[in-house]
Amino acid sequence: RERTFVADAAHELRTPISALKVHADNACHAGDENEREASQQLLTASVQRVERLVAQLLSLSRAESTGRVVARTRLDLAALAGIEIDAARPLLDARGQTLHLDLKPVLVSGDEIALGLLVRNLVENAARYAPTGATVEVRTWKADGRAFLSVDDSGPGIPDDERERVFDRVYRRLGSRHEGSGLGLAIVKSVVEAHGGQVFARNAPGGGAELGFEVPVV
Repeated sequence: RERTFVADAAHELRTPISALKVHADNACHAGDENEREASQQLLTASVQRVERLVAQLLSLSRAESTGRVVARTRLDLAALAGIEIDAARPLLDARGQTLHLDLKPVLVSGDEIALGLLVRNLVENAARYAPTGATVEVRTWKADGRAFLSVDDSGPGIPDDERERVFDRVYRRLGSRHEGSGLGLAIVKSVVEAHGGQVFARNAPGGGAELGFEVPVV
């Protein structure tokens, strides 16, 4: 497990660290103030990307090393989703995407921080893969003693031969040019399984991808 973690970290950090070096060098050798400011903005964005990637790697490592939920609390999955969606809104706004919510209250027992992280990862994944101007819908509901959360988008959907692999670690859809660590959905799977649940990936009836999970209700 440790060897896998180190290999993933090295693989994923190589590109953003190279970008940091390029932007830092450009800032040092900028021809005027405008060029320097532009390089500094890119440098700041790259630092934020590295910070997020490190947080994802550590979250994945913790989820996989324990294989269980360390701290449990009774919480409303719909309320938690609302908080995380608000945090992800800037990404959707930047891509001109419309957000639809259908959040029905449903109580679960789990790690609030871990569950919040996986909700945000699902929303950000949809925002990155759906085209500009697409619609992203987040739903929560309960059925047969299970709590469900799904994130649908009006994008191109997921090819049949990739559907079983989207939750693999360090995996990106073939031919995709979208930026991402390839770890977000792997974190989702690890956290959900630690909560005694399951993940799912399918194409929505109206087109686009539908990714989500189910966990036991309280």
